[in-house]
Amino acid sequence: MLTTTKNLSRSVGARRGGHRARGGFTLVELLVVIGIIALLVGLLLPALAAVRLQGKVTQTRALMKNLGDAVDSFVLTHNRQPGALSERQLASDSNNYSMISGTENALLELMGGLTANGGDVFQIAGLTVYRDDIGLGPTIGGTKYDAYFKPNPRDLYYVNGQNGGSGGQEDVDNNLPQDGDVALPDLVDSFGAPIILWSNSGSKAKGLRDIYGRPAVVAFKSQAGNTNEGAPYYYSSFQSYTSAPKLMIGRGGGTPINQRDRSYLAETVGGIGGGPARELCQAIAAHPTLDSTPRGGYVMMSAGKDLIYFDKEQVDKPQQNNHWSDGDLKRFDDIVQYGGS
Repeated sequence: MLTTTKNLSRSVGARRGGHRARGGFTLVELLVVIGIIALLVGLLLPALAAVRLQGKVTQTRALMKNLGDAVDSFVLTHNRQPGALSERQLASDSNNYSMISGTENALLELMGGLTANGGDVFQIAGLTVYRDDIGLGPTIGGTKYDAYFKPNPRDLYYVNGQNGGSGGQEDVDNNLPQDGDVALPDLVDSFGAPIILWSNSGSKAKGLRDIYGRPAVVAFKSQAGNTNEGAPYYYSSFQSYTSAPKLMIGRGGGTPINQRDRSYLAETVGGIGGGPARELCQAIAAHPTLDSTPRGGYVMMSAGKDLIYFDKEQVDKPQQNNHWSDGDLKRFDDIVQYGGS
């Protein structure tokens, strides 16, 4: 009886031990599981990256829409585009090809900055700017208005490395200026690059040579004293961004991006514009079917995920007879929105 009990105990123990052995993973099974997990991660990472990218594009479009709404509201109230300088002044020799960008120029009236307020004051392009007034709203014709544009603070900071010529803007430490620093805040997209606001000057195309056999709507700059030539759009107004050899993208000093060598929109031909830049600007600004007609009151542009404004390395050349089309514009990752009338 005792022997039988012992044998029974051994049998139960053996079965328990066998269950424990079968309950573990073999090396092959473990490798299979690891392989499946690696495969799933490989499939999920691109999907997550695509979702994050789309999220940034959506945020940028929303920011540009808010800016457009502010511009539309300003135009409705004052019957002109916002800006401390007119587009012809902004594109003149005296502005040294964008000591002030078109975006910065508009923000000075959309947000304020020209009313005496506080001790942080500086001079630029013939303007006296009061930094403490930025965000408090403009004073126009003796009337104080609430700010037309109120961006999230994360979307508005001082971008270093702008190409503003002699007397242009100064770089500031950690994107935060000290009193008296000659620098204006920039509106920054979700990727970290300044957003371009390119406003219609209100002038009709006059005295400009044709592009692609159609009357041009763009010129690089406004010719001093030349009343026989005018353009709805002057693309020197964003050269502080697109011609910068080291535009610092991102906060805390940022990463230098060479726009001058890679952007189709950089100034060309001895500093007076022309060639590929003018042809591409014409495609961006001109109505695709109505000759010598601009698309609207303003164009907004974001450099997109590659951080280059219309990157030469992204799109080599136009697809049809060296003529940039709407289809070509969509080949770039840049985000472009139109508004106004």
